[in-house]
Amino acid sequence: MKHLNTTKLFYDKYKYRLVVQHTLGTIFRDKNLAHARQVLDNLQFQLEQGSELEWRRGFRYYVNISNEQLFSAQFLLHEFYMQGHGNYKLRCEHPCLMIYSNDLHWLNKMIDKGIVADSLTQPNFADVKELVPYVIVTDDDPIIYQYKVTVGSQVSPALADWIRANSDKCKAGTKFLHSVSNNGYVNGMYFYVRDERVLQLVQIIIGGDIKRVDKFINSALS
Repeated sequence: MKHLNTTKLFYDKYKYRLVVQHTLGTIFRDKNLAHARQVLDNLQFQLEQGSELEWRRGFRYYVNISNEQLFSAQFLLHEFYMQGHGNYKLRCEHPCLMIYSNDLHWLNKMIDKGIVADSLTQPNFADVKELVPYVIVTDDDPIIYQYKVTVGSQVSPALADWIRANSDKCKAGTKFLHSVSNNGYVNGMYFYVRDERVLQLVQIIIGGDIKRVDKFINSALS
């Protein structure tokens, strides 16, 4: 299993991602555990009847399933039920099942119980408790612009004039500045701010929406 690092939270919420290759992984799509249970109960019935295990994926498409694949999928189903619906996220990209969580002990427990994982990704921090939403880790030293500001759909044209006049405090792309000056489409665009004091000024000048603020921190300080 590969051990990987991330510099941001997954989905702005989860510190860890466990990637599992599993033939039955897609039965857990959208955390529809009732559907997953129905599939597994059908396979369990086939097992008890002494039949070859076949999972019907489509109208005429069947997949052969081994006993071990059935047992591991049943284990995953049990763990997902026990964990609680809001405490994890699943993403299915056949044949990969990606499990996102803030509970590293739980993910390691599944690995220890025999779930075959491709990779475990976690923050590159000495103390992962320090990771909070909207943090970006960088190797830049020094960090000239400490904040990345993403705007919404409404931004005052005065912001572009202020950024141009204060290039030592902010950095923005030409397209962003042009769009702001001309009341164009800016939703999801961003610019960079030097420090917290300048960020406070920007919040007054922007005259519109701020969707989110990311803070850059140096990886050596993590």
